[in-house]
Amino acid sequence: MSRFAQPNRRLIVDTDLGLDDLVALAILRLQQCLICNHHRINLQKNSNVNHSMHTNFRLCGVTLTSGISIANSKNAALLQRILSPGTPVYVGATCKVLPWNRGNDEGKPIWWTRTADRVANFLSSLPALETAQQTHSITAEEYISQNLNNPEIDILCMAPLSNVAKAIDLFRKRNPGSPIRAQLYIMGGILNNSKCTKRGNEGSKCNDCNHTTIDHFGEFNFALDIHSARDLLAAVPSNIITLEACTLVPLKLRNGKLPTNLSSVLARSKEVESSNTAGTLDTYEQLIISRRILLMLLKEFGTDETQWDSISAAIYCNAFHRDTKQMCVKQSELIISDHGVLNFSSRVKVAHSNPPYDASNSHMLYPAITMEDEIAFYEFLSSILFD
Repeated sequence: MSRFAQPNRRLIVDTDLGLDDLVALAILRLQQCLICNHHRINLQKNSNVNHSMHTNFRLCGVTLTSGISIANSKNAALLQRILSPGTPVYVGATCKVLPWNRGNDEGKPIWWTRTADRVANFLSSLPALETAQQTHSITAEEYISQNLNNPEIDILCMAPLSNVAKAIDLFRKRNPGSPIRAQLYIMGGILNNSKCTKRGNEGSKCNDCNHTTIDHFGEFNFALDIHSARDLLAAVPSNIITLEACTLVPLKLRNGKLPTNLSSVLARSKEVESSNTAGTLDTYEQLIISRRILLMLLKEFGTDETQWDSISAAIYCNAFHRDTKQMCVKQSELIISDHGVLNFSSRVKVAHSNPPYDASNSHMLYPAITMEDEIAFYEFLSSILFD
């Protein structure tokens, strides 16, 4: 399908509203604008990015899970400010795994509260919606459940898997024997032999947390609701974007300075800041607005260390063109520790190689990021922002 044709994938994003979640959502909004906007034809011919290879999608809904931020109607209303007009947001049922997910911040590590406050402050700084968005009576898990049988649906999970696991359980109870046709992309888990982060070891810390109940997590999203992570991955073949697949290469493993990095991307920001939308089409105005929001986020929150969910969004957009490098592991052979560390009972195979793998009972795992991937990520950002 031509990149100028109608999107052929419908995307649902599940988020817990961390800082990198905002960057990820801004990337997806901008990429969607480029897909749907005829101005994309005017992309610079000297761009290093092959846009025809990017995933052709439309963001049709966002679901909110408790994690960094609390899943409630207030945060859902704020979240809509960063999305394309008309994008619905659904609030998930309260997760009771941790005390602060019961509707308040009691017992929450202080840095999480500060992060949630920074998210809320940024969203509050964006213009309020001109028209009130529809209030949705159904929960996030109900909305996801209604879409699990649709083969055109992709679900990008950037949060604890509470909502999605409940949705799958709900779907199975209502539709016994029916297959789940939606494709799941899950940012979560960490390999036990990870070289890009020390958190693959069982006793390692997660995100330098100092809270007594979470100071040994290996990976945030899985460990916050490990039961949901295990239930989901035992039930549905998924594309797993592990922590090393979206953690930038550490200094000790680098072999030189990147020619393209966040600083070089931001150095071109005046090209967007000086853009004049007067007299242009509404769709092009949305493109400029989307670019400005992403630039604001990258300037305020974008660092060279914490781009996990934003890189996950770029992976979903196929910015790295790495599908043929995925590894496959049978569902029955995947073992997940309480801290979200992934172990395998046998050697994993490279996808699309011989012998062929069975996609009906296997997970696809994205490989660890390389310096070439980092360059591709920043060139992708530069391209969608300025080309």
